[in-house]
Amino acid sequence: MTPKRCLFILRAYPLKAHDLQEVFDQVLTFKAFDLFVSLLFLDASVKFLDQGQQGQQPGLLGLLDALAFYGVDQMLVEEESLLDHQLSLERLLIPVTVIARSGCSDLILEHDLVLAG
Repeated sequence: MTPKRCLFILRAYPLKAHDLQEVFDQVLTFKAFDLFVSLLFLDASVKFLDQGQQGQQPGLLGLLDALAFYGVDQMLVEEESLLDHQLSLERLLIPVTVIARSGCSDLILEHDLVLAG
């Protein structure tokens, strides 16, 4: 049986530390049940990945490392959001897959469950 595919979409920045922790806890809970989990950073949420913003969100790097450690299947960033916020891949805290805005609807359709925060 193919595992269910879940997509978490982050759009806002900043989030309160509690809200961000809650989203990441949900992601890790889905992974604990062997579901295929993707995390998409859109709009201002790409700033979470910016090395220059690391001091703005205490503990963020630890949370991002936990996602990689627990095997989140896809970490995605929308290309236009990176451009809008003048970010390059070299400035991001973690490796990601870049997708074009035009590909977001197909990405959503590929998943069984979509949660936006």
